[in-house]
Amino acid sequence: MAKTKFDSEWTFENALAFIRALEFVVCDVGYHVALLGSVLHRGYSEQDVDIAIYPHTTSKQDRRELCKAMTKFGLERGVPFRDVVRVREIEHPDTKHIEVWRYKGRRVDIFFLS
Repeated sequence: MAKTKFDSEWTFENALAFIRALEFVVCDVGYHVALLGSVLHRGYSEQDVDIAIYPHTTSKQDRRELCKAMTKFGLERGVPFRDVVRVREIEHPDTKHIEVWRYKGRRVDIFFLS
């Protein structure tokens, strides 16, 4: 079966379903998920979906457990933070903690808030 544009495009509807499912997984390890970026503003993106993951409380954060839960959910780390930072330092001095992950072949940019 050939891949269609919809298979790779993030829409508001498929992004909402994605973050709702992910919320159940990360909530178990003390985190929450929020939708950001063009999918939220325009309703779609042909490139990626931007999400924020933030702790329920800043007094208890375990990034390793969070990443294990995300991997078990089906997310795959594409570009770790150190490599995102290196690229961003060249382009502009931005210090947000962003990592590029993939979910079922589609790009997910994750903003980790603490």
